[in-house]
Amino acid sequence: MNRSLASDNHSFVHPEILKSLTQPPPDGSQPPAYGMDSASIELQKKVEELFGGFQSFLVFNGTAANVIGLSTFTKSYQSVLCADISHLQLDECGAPEKIGGFKLIGLQSHKGKLKLETLQTALTRLGDQHHSQAIVVSLTQPTELGTVYTMEELAEISNFCKKNKLYLHCDGARFSNACFYLGVSLKEMAHFFDVMSFGGTKNGLLFGELILIKNSHPEAIHDVKFYRKQFLNLASKSFPMAQQFLAYFNNDLFYKIAKHSCTMALEFSEKLSALGFLPEYPVESNAVFLKIKPEHNKALKKIRFYYVWDPMSHLVRLMTSFETTHEDIHEFCVGVESLTQTK
Repeated sequence: MNRSLASDNHSFVHPEILKSLTQPPPDGSQPPAYGMDSASIELQKKVEELFGGFQSFLVFNGTAANVIGLSTFTKSYQSVLCADISHLQLDECGAPEKIGGFKLIGLQSHKGKLKLETLQTALTRLGDQHHSQAIVVSLTQPTELGTVYTMEELAEISNFCKKNKLYLHCDGARFSNACFYLGVSLKEMAHFFDVMSFGGTKNGLLFGELILIKNSHPEAIHDVKFYRKQFLNLASKSFPMAQQFLAYFNNDLFYKIAKHSCTMALEFSEKLSALGFLPEYPVESNAVFLKIKPEHNKALKKIRFYYVWDPMSHLVRLMTSFETTHEDIHEFCVGVESLTQTK
């Protein structure tokens, strides 16, 4: 089997989650639609247990989770501060501006992260009627480069936001991976944020993401339901959608998937380092970035497909998932060694 190293999106549905899609309601009845079913109600209780103090809302994909979640906290004259290389800034095809109607301000990042001093410089024109007004800071955890904000960094930025009356948003497509890396619970990390996009698809689900909004924002909780419908993301058959997340959360499957993905990435980086290919960024999630000569890409992609992240600098990205095996890593490294060894 020629598995891909291009993205955790390329992995199939996790067997336990796939099984959940075929499970009918326990009483054999037809479940109500639009989130009124027993699985959706149970999922809300599970979210409360694992995250503490959040309401959950199912949507189809990550773009919707980001746009809808942020729309509930912004007005048209307001803006969201985000990293210059964030998915929100570069890979949403303008959806935040077009559909959400708010402005994105991409700020210079360092190894994928926003620094406090950078955020401070972005607030110099608050109150100026000629300038879009910052209202939300959006962090990607883990970042696009696979790095992870520490708990200290999150606390620092959270305090900054509270001091300046800003909301803090998390693009958490791989949030579980960050929790595994730092050895903290979902609840311990989630409490820094006002609104979150919590990933499912990159972690073994067939489809679906969660918008999580802290209970201390009742107006946003009220509004998000209407934005979700207006922005084409209210699922009729919410029962199987919720069943997936229940399977993901039950029996710590989310942790097991994160552990495997991150452990495989670390093993990958160690084996590549031994061959002289040092990662360009710290391997703190399930991404390994390194430089490979363009003339080697064609042959290596035949072993395991991957993406060239930056053609100018020859930077490539290798992604692991719950499906990645020791064999995948070994065969790719053998290919690297055979192509690059000095004859």
